[in-house]
Amino acid sequence: MDDRSWTASTLPKLLGIKTAWQRWSAIMGLLENAGKTQLTALRPKDLEELRKAADPREVKQNLVMLGTVTVTRMQRRTAAEEAQRLEKAASTAARATFLPLSRKAKYETIGATATAQASYGWIGRKPPEAECKRLDLAAWKACGEPYDAGMHHKRLLLSLPLETEIGIRFWSKWIPRRVKHNAFVLSLWACVWLLGTYPLGRPLSEGWRFMFTVSVFARIGYSAAWMFITNFTHSLPWNEFLAQDPGRTWPVLHNVMAMVLGGKHRWNEMLFHDVHHAFPNAVGTLSQRGRFHGWEKVHDAAAEVLHRGLWKPNGDEETQMQKTQKKRSMMMKQGK
Repeated sequence: MDDRSWTASTLPKLLGIKTAWQRWSAIMGLLENAGKTQLTALRPKDLEELRKAADPREVKQNLVMLGTVTVTRMQRRTAAEEAQRLEKAASTAARATFLPLSRKAKYETIGATATAQASYGWIGRKPPEAECKRLDLAAWKACGEPYDAGMHHKRLLLSLPLETEIGIRFWSKWIPRRVKHNAFVLSLWACVWLLGTYPLGRPLSEGWRFMFTVSVFARIGYSAAWMFITNFTHSLPWNEFLAQDPGRTWPVLHNVMAMVLGGKHRWNEMLFHDVHHAFPNAVGTLSQRGRFHGWEKVHDAAAEVLHRGLWKPNGDEETQMQKTQKKRSMMMKQGK
């Protein structure tokens, strides 16, 4: 006897059909697997009533029937069965790499196997695009395509037509955006030009003098900040230097560099950039936090985070960076 499934318009009918099937099985001498019984309802209110009237262990928010996960009026995430099916399909597509076939034949093979496998069971709900991305990348990689590129880059590299969409977007989306952006930047520099004229007692034709000064020092400041925060902070020699606790041994250097970068709140970016990388969402930029909470409070909090450790032990040997940071945190704790 195969599985039995039914639908009903009311709760009493649903439970009545279940009872009738159980009685029939008893008359025929069939042994039922009670653990496979699944009951569900379309609306959340009906689902709650069903839990009260039936065995709560049999009531499922989304039941699985013939490999298909049902969809109710409640939002749900991808079920384990669906995620497993997509994972298996991506694995099948990846194995097509080793087939001695042409690119076209590989695509046909993937379409008949992996794609068919991934498309099964989606009734009433489409698979999220992000969850299908791995299958897409596996298929491109198996066929020797530039799978790391974007959609239009793929078409260009494969000498495929870009169709009309990209041309339409170029004139209707990208060009207007660039015009708006450049017009906004031009208006800002026009304001700077005007600030260097009448407020300073100069004619309109001499506004370039103030604008040139602002432009030069803005570029110097940005270049200095980017050079130190990007280049120095990601280097091993810099982190080894920080392990010597330069806050106590090189106090003048600290003050000078903080002044060059625009304040000690920005200097914290140089001192604890690894903390920012470890918790980019929770911590954010230390310079921005220093503007609202004070550089010293942010400095002490980052030192405490560093002392507690940025890596979770996994049994592997400690890296050079871990040893360096442990030494640094001990030096900072001793200095307090």
